[in-house]
This record gives sequence, structure tokens and C-alpha cells, in this order.
Amino acid sequence: MLTFRGFWVIVRIAKLSGARYIVTDAVGKTSFYEKYGFRPILGGSNPNTVKMFLDLNVIRIANNQRREEKIAN
Repeated sequence: MLTFRGFWVIVRIAKLSGARYIVTDAVGKTSFYEKYGFRPILGGSNPNTVKMFLDLNVIRIANNQRREEKIAN
């Protein structure tokens, strides 16, 4: 739930700033980020991390689906 709220705050800020992606440097296993839709960026400069990104439209779509499910129930 906390992760979802954090993503939603980022989406709201993106509306003001024009941002399109979240970019992170994943340390260790990337599976945590992958389960939230992050994808690796090839060719990162730090060999100890994996640079990953998430398109903010993924979060917007998930939120819209969540809203529709609440309305249907």
C-alpha cells in the first residue's frame, strides 16, 4: 500500500512537471522492481547496480482499473 501511495504522489507531481518515467538504480535483485513494472535500461555506467525505469502511464492505467473495480463492486 505504501508503494502504491508513493507512486501516486509521483504521478501527481508528474502532471505539474511533465515527467514521464521513474528511474532508479536497483541494487541486488531486480525482481522487487520488476513486479511493479520496472524494466532494465541496458548499458548503465555503474556495474554494481541495474538502472531501471517505469513508464508513469503504467501507474495511471493501474489506478484507473482499480477505480473501475471499486465502482463495479
